[in-house]
Amino acid sequence: MIHKAHLPYVYPLNKTTLRVRLITKKQLTIYVIHKNIYNHDASIYQKEKMKLIFVHDSHYYYEADCSNDHGYFKYCFLIADDEGYYFNSEGINKELNLKEFFHYPVINEADIIKVPDFYQGALYYQVLIDRFYQGKIRTNFHDLKDIKEKPDRNTYYGGNYQGLQEKLPYIKKLGANVLVLSPLFLSPTYHKYDIKDYYQIDDIYGSVEDLKSLIEECHQIGMKVIFDGVFNHLSNENELFKDVILKQDKSRYREWFYLDEFPVDEQKVNYDTFGNRLVGSMPRLNTNNDEVIDYLTKASIYWMKILNFDGWRLDVYDEVSPKFWRYFKKEVIKQNSNAILIGEVWTPAERWLDGTQMDTMTNYRFRTYLLELFEGKISVKSFWDKTKKYYANYPSIYYNYFVNVLGSHDTIRIAELFELEKIKLINVLLLTFPGSPMIYYGDELYLKGDVDPDNRRAMRFDYLNDEKKRCLFDLLCELGKLRQKDVIKKGTLKILDYGNNCLAYERIYQNEIIGVIINLGEEIKISDKEVLLTNKTRKDYLKKYQYLIYKGEE
Repeated sequence: MIHKAHLPYVYPLNKTTLRVRLITKKQLTIYVIHKNIYNHDASIYQKEKMKLIFVHDSHYYYEADCSNDHGYFKYCFLIADDEGYYFNSEGINKELNLKEFFHYPVINEADIIKVPDFYQGALYYQVLIDRFYQGKIRTNFHDLKDIKEKPDRNTYYGGNYQGLQEKLPYIKKLGANVLVLSPLFLSPTYHKYDIKDYYQIDDIYGSVEDLKSLIEECHQIGMKVIFDGVFNHLSNENELFKDVILKQDKSRYREWFYLDEFPVDEQKVNYDTFGNRLVGSMPRLNTNNDEVIDYLTKASIYWMKILNFDGWRLDVYDEVSPKFWRYFKKEVIKQNSNAILIGEVWTPAERWLDGTQMDTMTNYRFRTYLLELFEGKISVKSFWDKTKKYYANYPSIYYNYFVNVLGSHDTIRIAELFELEKIKLINVLLLTFPGSPMIYYGDELYLKGDVDPDNRRAMRFDYLNDEKKRCLFDLLCELGKLRQKDVIKKGTLKILDYGNNCLAYERIYQNEIIGVIINLGEEIKISDKEVLLTNKTRKDYLKKYQYLIYKGEE
């Protein structure tokens, strides 16, 4: 049996409730025995039955929530099978020994993992502003390419805030309730992942008033707006770095960057950059420096106050100092207690998901497993094994908040990898799996694109007139409606076994269950799952796709 008195085995949900995890090597009936650490009467305790949350590699993962009035805890586990025995901090014992209980002395406010409920099971829609849609008034006066032309690394298409605002009904129809904007501070490039001035909004997309109008309309229709925060590096045209080049070791900003030597030379790139000296025009900031932390945080709060947006997608999260992130989160929450912080992380991220840094992550690892499955590189069993092994590293409170990414401005477009019919199945999985899926603009219309910059093509709204591509869009709209159900947003996952070529699972929340069966093979499969059909049962969740059956409402 495995339990340790720290994350992810135990953590507070609020001031009076702990979530506790135990791992065993076989299926058992298990209870958590818990009590106030200051109550020394062995006959007084509370008992909670543990629930099996999943099985991986012959290990059974159980969890239970324990509450008391004051938040002082000690606990052990009762194994109720056979003659019964206890598992405590000293191992297995036949007797209930208070001295050997696990201890969680008290729940402190700072220990509580808090993620705004709105984002549990949310549906994100990510846009590159320049590539999305140009409004009636042109704001970009570079030479613009036609939307049918492929981009290069210095291409502009003229997308702006007005265009985005005009297309909000389109985004809303997909069921999206969070709009993720690409960076928009002053920058010398179209993508703006190299900031020239953190205190200036680039007017290439429109005015500050245009941006305010976009955000206000999003809020009116129930949609949150997330900015893309680039704090790992900036542009070499930023005055902070230019001061270093000009004054060298006399610059007051010399400690703001990772400099190898003086003189600092942009031709030699003898300083650290984004990609470890790969991009000399993007010098890396020393985010462990107190002045840098203060400067970037103040700039961020400045714009949160002015524009009233709802949170940040945080670029290159895993290369920024945790010291910065902890301070940044404290200040952001002071400004907006319901703000969300999404860390862009491509690798396991448990070290940052401790309640003091980011609220959730871009779940690229899940994308890897999903693509391997549909490419036929791994079996259904292997997909489940990999997914469960990965998720086992995290507190379960995060599962429905993980931002499950299928595509982004850093990946090959999904339409380059699979034919249309398979992409429909992939999206059924993406939009019904635990987590908060993110749609990268155009993926819903089978927009193609290879590696960067080709994966950043202009949005093609004319594809709505193509029957096959429109069919994919319509499917995502229906799945978006389905995602409004709490059972999809908040439900737990139960894996079903339908053989090697079927991916099957249920989402369960309170008294509602939705089952999903995805046939990956060529043979027709008949489900033997019994479903009780009562009066007024509907069967049109996915209309002609009709994968699900559920009990309807009055």
